[in-house]
Amino acid sequence: MEHEFFPETLTRRFGAGEIIFREGDPGRHMYAVRSGSVEFRQKNAQGESVVLRRIGAGQLFGEIALIEDVPRTADAIALEDGTDLVEIDHAHFVYLTGQQPAFAIMVMQMLSQRLRDGERDWVQHPTVGGAANASTRPSEWKQLRENVYYLMGEPGGGGCKVYLIRGSKRNVLIDAGLPYDFPYLKTHLETLGLAPEQIDMVLLTHEHMDHVGSTPYFPASTIVAAHPRAANKIEMLDDFVMGSNVYDLTPESFHIDLQIPDDTVIDLGDCALRTIHTPGHVSGAVCFYELDRQLIFTADTIFAGGILGGIFSSGSNSDYQGSLRKLLSLRIAEMFPGHGRNSTTPYEDIERGIRATETLARETRALFDSMSHGNSFSYIFRGTAAYAARGVTKGAGGKPAPAPEPPQPPKEKT
Repeated sequence: MEHEFFPETLTRRFGAGEIIFREGDPGRHMYAVRSGSVEFRQKNAQGESVVLRRIGAGQLFGEIALIEDVPRTADAIALEDGTDLVEIDHAHFVYLTGQQPAFAIMVMQMLSQRLRDGERDWVQHPTVGGAANASTRPSEWKQLRENVYYLMGEPGGGGCKVYLIRGSKRNVLIDAGLPYDFPYLKTHLETLGLAPEQIDMVLLTHEHMDHVGSTPYFPASTIVAAHPRAANKIEMLDDFVMGSNVYDLTPESFHIDLQIPDDTVIDLGDCALRTIHTPGHVSGAVCFYELDRQLIFTADTIFAGGILGGIFSSGSNSDYQGSLRKLLSLRIAEMFPGHGRNSTTPYEDIERGIRATETLARETRALFDSMSHGNSFSYIFRGTAAYAARGVTKGAGGKPAPAPEPPQPPKEKT
């Protein structure tokens, strides 16, 4: 299928003999071949250029360097005029593998095929660079509006922005940062004349560890609240979804005291926060909206400049677009995101975000149409059905029925 969208966004055209990338170049993209063919060459010990392989339409290449962030290990050269390639950067790759199981299956199948063919077009490289040095600037707090504060956690630690709202009836935090952030939050609260015991509620915007990490350190009297979809993941201690492994943490101490579905109003006395369910980044993401001053706390749903927080496990690009359109219907004077600077141009930023979701949807559709996905979808469905049936169906006499036959790998094309 042809897409008019391709030429202006993803497709790169090469002529016969034109270099796509050279050995040693940084691996910032992978490619799908739409038409034409590509040859890979590598210098041997004598300095002679040796042909490693040739590929044609529907095939992928360059994924190893993209995944491992290592230099290219061979030259890639177009063999024909009109060799059209779909260029897939890291952001697209993460989205596709996270949201489209068929894409991950396709990549694994192609890698498997190359290994079966005895090809090793990659070599080991030392890790490039190292972990970024943590910031040496001190942790700080700032007053943003009357009774609205930003509390910074560990400088350079990767936790989210934590917001304190002091109401005449209740004091609440929006998110809690990483576990390492709690000592800093405690110090800032004490500077503002509050003890952790005086925080009535911690309102979580979603389940990721950089937003929920410090909640176990608050006293039992502090109510931890989240949307039901986020609460379910936290209560199940779903460390894969929570991202605890990223920070080498375990989620065993985390809990939710109160579930707050869409349109819940939390009365703080002289102001109120309304829960706005905004799935997309994850299924249980919420924003908190303060009507009187028209403030919105968007966490990772949308950042200043229209930057999206990304689509993670349980998230959805189509849900994301619907959530952003919902935010456009609100009267917003200022936007306080979970990372980065605040925004006084929320409508412009939200509209940019909507355009980004539209672009991502078109590009993803075009990418799928450019690849030879064969029966990857049916392979996934068979595997899913077989897994779901395990341990559920019972045989005669109360004994478990035999496990279903494992799905057969797709037949290779001839």
